[in-house]
Amino acid sequence: MEQIAVGDGAADVAMLMGVLEAHGFDPVATDRHSGLTLSNLSQAIGGVRVLVRAGQAGEAGELLTALGMPVWSRPSWRTMVFFAFAWWLAHVPPPGLGSALVLRPRTGNETQLADP
Repeated sequence: MEQIAVGDGAADVAMLMGVLEAHGFDPVATDRHSGLTLSNLSQAIGGVRVLVRAGQAGEAGELLTALGMPVWSRPSWRTMVFFAFAWWLAHVPPPGLGSALVLRPRTGNETQLADP
């Protein structure tokens, strides 16, 4: 099952389920107050979370968007890992730029700090 979050707080759940079922989807509405997470943006603004079979979330989202309902879909874990890695790379200075710790072997000519 894939999850899409639908609505802006004004969506009628029965109508929403009827539309999806009429177009061949097998939706399951879930309680919008269970498991509120950052990726479920529409729950935070009063929407309804809907589960559809794997592979149907995109088609169901397109249908509901065509009907004028705002739809958010949860990105896959691969997408989230990719963007987390890209964010990390964006904050790592490339070689030769930025500050870096350079280790050099001792030559014996270093000046010693005197103890007071």
